Amino acid sequence: FEAFRLYAASTRRALNPDGRLHDTGFRRSGRWMPIDWTLVGESEIEATVPASVESGPSGAGLDYRADSGTGGDVAVKLLFLKPGNYRIRSSATRETDDAQSLAVWQLRCVDTQGKALAELPLPASAEAARTFQAIFAIPNDRCPVQWLALTLRASQGQDGLRGSVLRVSVDRVK
Repeated sequence: FEAFRLYAASTRRALNPDGRLHDTGFRRSGRWMPIDWTLVGESEIEATVPASVESGPSGAGLDYRADSGTGGDVAVKLLFLKPGNYRIRSSATRETDDAQSLAVWQLRCVDTQGKALAELPLPASAEAARTFQAIFAIPNDRCPVQWLALTLRASQGQDGLRGSVLRVSVDRVK
C-alpha cells in the first residue's frame, strides 16, 4: 500500500479511498506500472492506446489484437479492493468474427495464480460497441491486492482476434 500512497503523492492525483479502478479510459498506461495500466506489445499479441484517442478530449480507448493461436494478458492493472461486492463494467467492440476466439476481463488475487474472482467476456462476434457487466465479490481478508487483466485467447482461425475496449470500470455495489 505504500506504493499506492507514493503514486498518489508523485502524480498529485487523489485515489479512490476504496481502491477501485481509476483511469477507466487507459489514458495513463505505462507511466506508473503496475498501478497504471501495463500494456503488452509483442509481435503476435498486443494492446495499444491509439495516438488519436490518447490526445483527444475523452482520452478513452484501447485496441487489442492476437494472431491466430496466440493468447495471454495484454492489459494489466493492480487494484486494492476491500472485501465486498463489486461490479465490473466494460464497453467494447470487436472487429473479427470468430466465436472460438475470446477477449475477457479477469480479476485475480495477486498471491494466487488460481481461478479468477471475476470474468467478464467481451463481444464474441463482430458488432458495434456495447456495454457488458458482471457482479463479483472480494472475499474477507483473503485477497487484499488484485490484478485486473484483459486476457485474449485467439483460435486457430485465419483472422486472429481484434477489437477495442472503450472503457472499463470497477465499482462497489451495495
